[in-house]
Amino acid sequence: MILENDKPVKFIGYPESSMVETALNFVLPESKNQIDVITPELFLELTNKSDYQYLVAFCIDTDLRKIICDEIDNLNLDCITYVHDTCLVPETCKLGKGVLIGAFSSALYASDIGNHCWIESYCLIAHHVNMGRCCVLHSGVAIAGKTNIGENCIFKFKSSVLSKTTIIDNVTVGAYSNVTKDITKPGRYLGSIARYVPEQN
Repeated sequence: MILENDKPVKFIGYPESSMVETALNFVLPESKNQIDVITPELFLELTNKSDYQYLVAFCIDTDLRKIICDEIDNLNLDCITYVHDTCLVPETCKLGKGVLIGAFSSALYASDIGNHCWIESYCLIAHHVNMGRCCVLHSGVAIAGKTNIGENCIFKFKSSVLSKTTIIDNVTVGAYSNVTKDITKPGRYLGSIARYVPEQN
């Protein structure tokens, strides 16, 4: 399923990145529109932003990604929303604009996924999950039910979150890490029981 209008599409990212490649492989065969890839820097320089519809397809710089998402939402620009045909996303699940959900993922009952969230293949978002804007879930992430996640959070490959957990904004959970209790401090969390790990200079 793809939701789009008749405007040309611009993927905001870097041509060599895996996120852009994923987006092109999923969206290009279904879209009726021309699709171009522009860097975040070129997007910010555009003077005719309202002439296009967008998909944010990068996460290597989370601060810049948030700037781009804020610009899109502040200007109320059009975005495409894409859900792969193999996904389970019932009508009770609310999707924001600019969301991409890859193949064989599920976002279950009464979950709320914010604008510009990127959910790769084989992810599970269980019932009653509230996810803020600009979050990225890499392949194989599992988030249990009745969980609240802030904005601009990144969940790396096969990480997981226990049920009834709250995570604030600007948190990165490392690959194979498991969040078992609330996270109240922004930053990076790693481990089989995820713990805060300071960034190294």
